[in-house]
Amino acid sequence: MHEMNRYRWAVLGLCGVHWKNIGKTTTEEGHTLYFSGEEDKHLNDVGFLIHKDIMNTIMGCRPISSRLITSHLRAARFNITIIQAYAPTSDYDDQAVDDFYDQIQEVIDQTPKERYSHCAGGLECKGADVRSDHDIVMMTFRLHLKRVKKQGYTRMKFDLEKLKDPKIAKGFQATIGGKLAPLTVIDADCDTDMDTLIDTFNTAVTETASEIHGKHRTGKRPWVTADILDLCDKRR
Repeated sequence: MHEMNRYRWAVLGLCGVHWKNIGKTTTEEGHTLYFSGEEDKHLNDVGFLIHKDIMNTIMGCRPISSRLITSHLRAARFNITIIQAYAPTSDYDDQAVDDFYDQIQEVIDQTPKERYSHCAGGLECKGADVRSDHDIVMMTFRLHLKRVKKQGYTRMKFDLEKLKDPKIAKGFQATIGGKLAPLTVIDADCDTDMDTLIDTFNTAVTETASEIHGKHRTGKRPWVTADILDLCDKRR
């Protein structure tokens, strides 16, 4: 991370992570690291380091093998799939190399056609001063990542005007009273926790209001309501 602090980056593809298995962790700076490696040995291993500022655009990361991992991001016009690959060296036989590239092609074929795909990988040459024999290769995408708005709490509104009808008001009191009656006889030594009691109370109120009042529907209100006409009659 010390080396990357000198750059402006969003997604960093990694090769030679040397972590076992697959997983996800958070760095001290708040960035997220996804990695995919061998089950029983520190060999090969690929990963993605996602900047904390764009984490809400990440649709997911899919570890495929110790040499392949994909990351999916939301963008403004179309989504992006990045394939991070760690190709076998010349020390491996031709069959291993062919199998690797067949696997890459399979990943590309499985990617939705409407999604932009980019395949990246490692190079074996002298590089940055991070005790590694890899170069840091950077690419700039002229794309805007999509801002994802967090879903806020939506308060349900009921048609409380119906409570003006004495019959409806009496029915509501009777129904809610019946649903809340069990809460009034709970023993103090009972194991029921406070969160459960609150959930039970909220559910009873919400269900009863929904059944009797119904949802409040907004609409254009007339300039002269029935209440206004009643007041006019009283003043005559």
